[in-house]
Amino acid sequence: MSTNSRLLQLPPEIILVVVCQLPVPDVLRCKQACKYLYNLLENSVTVQYLTELYAAYQRPLDTITVTSTADRLEPLRELSSNWANLQFNHFARLEYPFESCAAYELTGGKLIFGSSGTRMIGDLNGTTALIVYDLSYGTAPESEWSLKPQRVTLPYPIADFAMDVSQNLLILAVRTPAPTMSLHIVALDSGVQHPDASKPTLTMPIYAWVTMHISGPILACLYIDPMIGTDIVVIWNWQTGENVGQVAARRMKSIVLLSPFAMVVANLDQESLDIYEINVSDKDVILLRRLLLPRVSTDDDLGPFMYEEALLRAYPSPRYPASSQNTYGKDVYPTDYPFTTEESDGIVACVFHTSGPSHYSLFAHRSALLHPYGDPDSNHRSVAPLIPWSEWGPDNVRWLDIECSMYWICYVHGNLSSFSVHSPLLAYDACRS
Repeated sequence: MSTNSRLLQLPPEIILVVVCQLPVPDVLRCKQACKYLYNLLENSVTVQYLTELYAAYQRPLDTITVTSTADRLEPLRELSSNWANLQFNHFARLEYPFESCAAYELTGGKLIFGSSGTRMIGDLNGTTALIVYDLSYGTAPESEWSLKPQRVTLPYPIADFAMDVSQNLLILAVRTPAPTMSLHIVALDSGVQHPDASKPTLTMPIYAWVTMHISGPILACLYIDPMIGTDIVVIWNWQTGENVGQVAARRMKSIVLLSPFAMVVANLDQESLDIYEINVSDKDVILLRRLLLPRVSTDDDLGPFMYEEALLRAYPSPRYPASSQNTYGKDVYPTDYPFTTEESDGIVACVFHTSGPSHYSLFAHRSALLHPYGDPDSNHRSVAPLIPWSEWGPDNVRWLDIECSMYWICYVHGNLSSFSVHSPLLAYDACRS
């Protein structure tokens, strides 16, 4: 860089203020411009903090008061180290009778179980109440975590539920003898029809188990009917009540919305994670690619084994443009840390059961699932490409061999993760050693 550069004529503290307004990749390029900028940025604690935030997929929270940048770096480095080594030493135990749990969710700092129900085929609606644990994680020690549950009685029995605290949204799924599945769209704080919903109820002419996920105005519902043998994913715009599109296939076990415009499906018939584009304007759901899972076997040549079950979970939900009648864009997820997970690239977790002695968990960022591996034009192919595990998995995900219990559960909430190996459930704070 020329010594006559106007930038270099500024005082160093002003240069730092200017450079730190840039995206982190551009900050790193500035370090390559000349020796003076390299030394200035390399020795800046603020630049270190911004760079490490970027590498950890975090964003700063201005609402949290911390005395210095060094104080912000300490928990951030704990977070990065604990996730890199998958060593979470700070945790809380939650005793819960999983046998009676018909539905569960981790959202907005709340771990919620459905009470008094089972998932037997003969049951219409097994959940009559929600048991809410407040996981106000952060700098508070374990003894201060609120582990005393609150019981919320529902106005009517439900089959399942989904929540989005940032939108004050609760979706209650109710089976009817017709047979149909009704989805009631209500506000969390009042229990009445949500003000952004033009219709109070969405209906689907199917009698099945259902799992749901919400991102902005999009509600994705996976209907699993073991009597039919074909599973159906239906995409709704819950605000307008419109059916955006649907997908039908065998052995689709779980779904997660990566954004209001993309979805991943655990397709065990193809032993893959299927990535779909959601085209709201054209009311279409398009398969972009299949990310093939690794073949699983043991060292004594008893395999390969089949994947039998899968459970996808992702958090936090990507943000969506502000609306006059909801809380989009606000930091509604409680934390005492000066940073939080970057919503656009949060963590996706998937737990797999196999026919063999081992079970597995996968952790990946959304970008690892959305990347057009091998071909930048693959999003526009007429036939979705198959991406071998060797091309997308080893360098982009964490793949763990873990033993799961019969009532297994795995969730990620910001810097917090929880999963059950055997009862009780353990809630881990990734920012503390």
